[in-house]
Order: sequence, then C-alpha cells, then structure tokens
Amino acid sequence: MLFERLCELQGIENYLVRGDTKASFKDIGRPFKKNHMWNIATIDGKQYIFDPTWGAGKYNGKFIKDPTYFYYKTPPKLFFKTHYPAMYEDALIDAVISKEVFANMPIIIPETLRREDVEKPLTGIISSEDDDGFIDFQIRNSNPSNISYSFGKEPIAISEIKKEANLITFKIPLQLGASTLLIYFDDQPALAYKID
Repeated sequence: MLFERLCELQGIENYLVRGDTKASFKDIGRPFKKNHMWNIATIDGKQYIFDPTWGAGKYNGKFIKDPTYFYYKTPPKLFFKTHYPAMYEDALIDAVISKEVFANMPIIIPETLRREDVEKPLTGIISSEDDDGFIDFQIRNSNPSNISYSFGKEPIAISEIKKEANLITFKIPLQLGASTLLIYFDDQPALAYKID
C-alpha cells in the first residue's frame, strides 16, 4: 500500500493486485487462496509488475532483510511462476493457465528459469509409485555445470546428464518414504517437488 501511495503522489497510475503465491513445499498442490498483494504500475503507457514485499526480503519465522531488484519491473513470465492474481488479466501474460495448474506446478527458484522451461515433470507432485522407480527430468534454457538432488538430507550428485542444444535431461531414483525432492543446479536450489 505504501508503494501504491508513493506512485499516487508522483502521478503514476497504479493499483494493488491480490492473489496467491508459491514459496515452499507446502504450497505445492494446495487450493488457491488470496494470501498476498503486489502492484501494477503504468509507466510511459506500459504496465509493469512490482512486489515491494518480496523485494525487501524473506520471512522464515521472522523477517530477514534480503533486498533484491528482481521484483522491480519483473517480467510477467518470470513473476507468474510464484504469483497468481485473483483476476487473471493481472498476470500480464497471453497464455491462460488455470489456478489448478499453478497450484500443482513445482517451485521454480532460479530467477531466469521460466515455468515453460520445465518440460518434465510438468507437475510439482510426483507419484511415489512411478513405474520404473525413476523420475525423468527435461529442462530447457538452463546449462548448469553440475546437478544434484536431495530428499531432505545431503545433496547427491547426478553423474549422467544429457545436454542437447538448450535441453538437459536426467533421472533421479525415487527414495521410499521421501516426501520432498529438491534439485540443485551448481549447488544452488533450483526446483522443489512434493512426493505423493
């Protein structure tokens, strides 16, 4: 609301957007809820997305200052992987994606990785009863030097990664009793999944 008021004082047309966000394992697959607000401002005739709250830091039991400019004029396709507006036109993207598809998407962490770059698995909920006991991954537009994964413990390196043009493919063996899976690109969290 402060951002909205500051824009008003400068004569910048803007409004608040209510919607849902995805930030943790527990957000994967849950029903849509209006749990957050962000802003859309029109500057020189073009609409831009701002999230001053997420741009200021993180909340993990308490607020942690961690400023970032990623949520300043965030490209809509990158913003959409974590924010779903209550009124879909406020997503500022052409493709129509349902609330259910958004709810079931994996958590996509790298700022440059888009929802459409994750080709397989398409859902953030992986079945523990996979036929061959492996999870197949296909990711576009990412070229990490190394990939590892964790079921809540120490990361395990993946030795067999296929790279073709702008597509990487790899497999991860399912672990019995695991409820979450975190994929790392170059030792940084990249993708988060729930295991059903």
